[in-house]
Amino acid sequence: MKVEFTVPGQVCAKERSRSRIIKTKDGRFIPVSYSPAKTVGYETLIREFFCIKYGNLTPTQLPVSLEITTYYPIPKSTSTKKRQLMVQGHIRPTVKPDFDNIEKIFADALTGIAFANDSQVVDSRFAKYYSETVRTEVKITDYEIQEPPPD
Repeated sequence: MKVEFTVPGQVCAKERSRSRIIKTKDGRFIPVSYSPAKTVGYETLIREFFCIKYGNLTPTQLPVSLEITTYYPIPKSTSTKKRQLMVQGHIRPTVKPDFDNIEKIFADALTGIAFANDSQVVDSRFAKYYSETVRTEVKITDYEIQEPPPD
């Protein structure tokens, strides 16, 4: 399997789930956990762009490699020389969101549509770049078993 798709716009990180106490009809109070609306919305966006390109693809049961490349906007106040270095990849973004929260939102969103469970991701690559076109590119491939290093 090899799938590639792009999610346009600024990347969004996986936010921590929230909890609150609700009162049931019988008067008991119970804790309820939920995902923030921003997280749910971005996961939905990821799924939509995957499904637009691949439709009802059967999720793979094999180990996969996940590659995520995010492209951030170049700040407006950047000089021409610095802008050129950013576009060429010589200057890379060190801004939030963190890579682990970005990988988590994509892995969770793609569970059940690209792969059966995000535990199947056995290899991942992540990169941040600047670009005039803000987007996130995703590649999912079957993991190629490699020879173990000699002892």
